[in-house]
Amino acid sequence: ACYVAFLLAAGVLMYHAVRRLEAVEVFKEKYETAYRECTKGIEPDSDQLGPKPMLNPLLMQDGDHDVDYYIEEAKQLLEPFREEVLTVLANAADPTGETVTVL
Repeated sequence: ACYVAFLLAAGVLMYHAVRRLEAVEVFKEKYETAYRECTKGIEPDSDQLGPKPMLNPLLMQDGDHDVDYYIEEAKQLLEPFREEVLTVLANAADPTGETVTVL
């Protein structure tokens, strides 16, 4: 009797698990269909996803520089920033092993 009850409970649990999995598969197929529709004409692993760049001149950086210029400028400024700011703050915060609160 206990064995039959166990098998019945296991069968009910398995039935519900299979039904939930089938529902997830239906939703997954709807999602994949919508995704394929939205990404028509876009090559996989490309940077074509995302919003189009803004061409408003009021929102652009001054000058005719591209992203690579700003990345190189940031790389050149990193070491002086590290020496002049971060090292000073680190030494001030922990010169003797004590924590200093910086406001």
